[in-house]
Amino acid sequence: MIEEKDILTYLDGNSSAALKERVEAWIKESTDHKEEFEFTKMMWEESSAAADYVQFDLEEEWQVFEESIDKDTPQRKEKEPFKVVPIAKRSHGWRTNLAVAASLTVLIASTWLLWPQSEYIEIVEAAEEMNMELEDGSLVNIKKGASFKTKRTYQYDTKRNITIAGEVKFDVVRDTQRPFIVETEESAVEVLGTIFNIKTQGIESEVANEEGLVKFYIIDEPENYVTLEEGDVMKYDGTGFIDMNEPDTIPQPPAPRVIPKVQDVLQYLRRVSRGRVTFGSGIGDHILADMDIDYEGKSVREVIRLMEEKALVVVLSKGCPTCFEITEIIPRNR
Repeated sequence: MIEEKDILTYLDGNSSAALKERVEAWIKESTDHKEEFEFTKMMWEESSAAADYVQFDLEEEWQVFEESIDKDTPQRKEKEPFKVVPIAKRSHGWRTNLAVAASLTVLIASTWLLWPQSEYIEIVEAAEEMNMELEDGSLVNIKKGASFKTKRTYQYDTKRNITIAGEVKFDVVRDTQRPFIVETEESAVEVLGTIFNIKTQGIESEVANEEGLVKFYIIDEPENYVTLEEGDVMKYDGTGFIDMNEPDTIPQPPAPRVIPKVQDVLQYLRRVSRGRVTFGSGIGDHILADMDIDYEGKSVREVIRLMEEKALVVVLSKGCPTCFEITEIIPRNR
């Protein structure tokens, strides 16, 4: 087990080879040991610096003093012997020095805590995107380049006022007693609790509401406002409000279905059979009659069967699977 005194002895350079080996092995055992060693080393260095005041040898200085007196005084009585207690040459009085360093640390921390803080939280042109939780629990996402200002606490206020420039997103904790108000150069937003994004450029501002209700108004004309529901996007351009929502699309009626004609089916048969299906003169009277069948992608035989369901079809086989002559087609609905 390595104790604090072992570490300090190691740092003073007075450790035995065995202790040195034990301390170095202990440091390598875990991250916690390494952190404890680094902290003790830092305090040791601070205490060494605090104790680094001017030292001198008392016997040597007294001898110099006596010699100066002998020069100025011709005769003097022999002085009685006295005891000189010299100051020991400095070693690292680490316990005392650590106490000094610890006291300085406490003093600095106390000064920082007691130093008066600003009443406001203010960010000017954020260097990067950042997130923040306000005193009331509301969450703020400040985009790069945006500015933001609000009070550190709303405890004694009837409103939660915020000023912004740029783009900022809010997730507001609901509080019916203290409205949440975000002001830009000319317009403002008021909510009780919702999620919304506000983006400004000069006097212009655009608000996109994700949840709840948002009141979007002109600061100098509070009666001039619009209410945003979930999903709404509105823009203030310096003169009024512009609806940025996508216009509702009017559903278009389906295109009327085109019913195939006899000639359409015959042209298909000629194409897929590569001319092996021929037609007699008897079909000319009904070439423009309706033939309501789904023939695309089907074989010659399949199409002829579908035609026979809709009309009287006279078909002559010509000796091959796709060789036919259609001599008559009389639709059944005539």
